[in-house]
Amino acid sequence: MIREFRGYTGTIVIDGEILYLTHHGMAGVVAGLATGNPRRIPLAQITDAHLKPATTFSTGLLVLGIDGRRIVNPSINDLNGIGFRRKDNAHFRILFNWLIHVVQINQANQPGTVGAVAQNRLRERHDQELRELEERIRLLEAERNRLQQELVRSKEIDTVASADRPRPPVPVSLAEPNPGPPPTLSELAASARLARVDPLEEQIEVAGETYHVRDIKRVFADTGTAITARGATLDDL
Repeated sequence: MIREFRGYTGTIVIDGEILYLTHHGMAGVVAGLATGNPRRIPLAQITDAHLKPATTFSTGLLVLGIDGRRIVNPSINDLNGIGFRRKDNAHFRILFNWLIHVVQINQANQPGTVGAVAQNRLRERHDQELRELEERIRLLEAERNRLQQELVRSKEIDTVASADRPRPPVPVSLAEPNPGPPPTLSELAASARLARVDPLEEQIEVAGETYHVRDIKRVFADTGTAITARGATLDDL
């Protein structure tokens, strides 16, 4: 089974007994590494491995020791290493643990180290670790997908809730409307109207008694006495 581990400055692919290491991207160029050319490294040649986890402020680093090389001063510029981000710490920790078992198997295969029984046991452990590696990666990917789905559902719920939430009332200004400048005297005079008032339609008071003008006019009319401009009195009746 082929497994891929993509980092910040490169990618490691494990295909059977071969490890392919490819540097890529601007990060690889900045680190001074040749990009775009996969390096073919047989697992039997890996003799050491070093892991520095990524933090909030620094890039993680995985470096391989090839052909008996021991890693003393690991660097992001190492030809046999790649950098990775903090979110990939778990994946590269699994890869590193598996590579350590590969190193132990390679050391066991050296002449005069351990017997055939020990080599078989290390080989079996190597195969078991590889299966566990694949299973843990599968679980991590499943967990990441679940969290992404929950995030999407949470955003959808927030959107529906915000749509159903009543909006605050629009504040009403208590300030009186601007009436504008006051009218001029000529405008007031033009708008004024004189109401015609017939003095004979009003009430009058005679000797302390209140009478209606219509009744008085009816009395003059009944007696045939005219009401003239010079005036008329009750004595004329």
